Amino acid sequence: MSNMMRPPPRRSLCLVDEFGKGTNAQDGISFLYACLRHFLDRGRECPRLLACTHYTELLELPELVDRPGLSLWTMQVMLEKKTEADDTLDDVIFLYRAIPGRSEGSFAYHCAAAANVPRAVIDRAVQVSRLRDAGEPVHAMDRSEADAASERRRLAARDELLSGFLEFDFRTRRAGEFYVAHAACVDTLRQPATARAGGAFC
Repeated sequence: MSNMMRPPPRRSLCLVDEFGKGTNAQDGISFLYACLRHFLDRGRECPRLLACTHYTELLELPELVDRPGLSLWTMQVMLEKKTEADDTLDDVIFLYRAIPGRSEGSFAYHCAAAANVPRAVIDRAVQVSRLRDAGEPVHAMDRSEADAASERRRLAARDELLSGFLEFDFRTRRAGEFYVAHAACVDTLRQPATARAGGAFC
């Protein structure tokens, strides 16, 4: 990348493949964004640049995707979506053809299935992804439903206690009133959290 920025003649062809993947996602996205803007800001002196990336978050930045001189392409797929009641993966056929547009997803799970990754591993990955998207905690697989329900109660009590603390006016009311009003939350949080069996965390 540094060699490309020296700068190359505008008739050069520059290839950028998954730049930024060697670090955490936030830093990688930031570096890739800054590099693409560097080239786009050169206007007519910008070389022909082909950049491939899985950082689809960049497509949410209008100051980048709306710039003249930039066009978005993706690899065409045939996608048959399942019903909401069917929790199996959508059927995907990769056509290996570049078309204008943006990707509907990374299809990582489909690639894993094609590479014969065990289905249980893929199902767990899909489950963790959905939990993270929903902002819910990811529990160990060896936890019982009772343990998961207990953890949800603790999280709800924590949120209620924090919200009540932020809304309570300690200048005009006694601190004891706050404790009485939220005694149930405090009791829930005082209960010991369920230990993970065998140290499992995934």
